[in-house]
Amino acid sequence: MTLNIDIDPETEESLEREALKKGIAAEQMAAEVISDRFARREPDPGDEIQLLEAINQGWPEQRWLRYRELIEQRDQRTISEADLAVLIDLTTELEAMNAERMKHLVQLARLRNVELPELMTELGISPQTK
Repeated sequence: MTLNIDIDPETEESLEREALKKGIAAEQMAAEVISDRFARREPDPGDEIQLLEAINQGWPEQRWLRYRELIEQRDQRTISEADLAVLIDLTTELEAMNAERMKHLVQLARLRNVELPELMTELGISPQTK
């Protein structure tokens, strides 16, 4: 199908820049973006189950207890250098795990065709503040 559309100059520049990065023509880039946006398929229940399992993966309770203990020691300024190194390692691990979790949440939101905040509310996930 051939479709002629008018877009503003800023959007055209952005489209051409992204197409150049991918090494494709701007027209092909536009077609891909439109296809991605409007591609409709029935979600595979297996995909959703895998994503939910990945989202729900976490540390065992013992690891959380150790992490919280180290946080408390740090906050009370009684943490040793060795324990501080462990806390830094655990924090790095936790941040990577949360980043992976967010990636899976975004994928599930796309699969369900809902906005991420809506999905998070539906799943009872709220950002922690502290």
